[in-house]
Amino acid sequence: MPRTPILRSLFRLASDYKTAAREDVPLEKLREVQAARVSRRRILQGAGALAATTLLPRRVRAAKAPRVAIVGGGIAGLSTATPKVIWRAYDSGT
Repeated sequence: MPRTPILRSLFRLASDYKTAAREDVPLEKLREVQAARVSRRRILQGAGALAATTLLPRRVRAAKAPRVAIVGGGIAGLSTATPKVIWRAYDSGT
């Protein structure tokens, strides 16, 4: 199995080309069919998101913007904070 993304893509392209030639289908049509399939991973992701959303209390789902505390005023603290967060902290006096 290839370990790099480029080699993985080349292997996938070769495999798709062989499959398209064997089934006598254009490569573009084969790619469209493959993209339209619903995978097991997508189903599990959707089910997990739905379960997480329904199990959370209503207060948590409709929460306000989180409060942010930046500890330290060095380069790391300033690069972590966005200008909007810095302004809100300065404006509120905290």
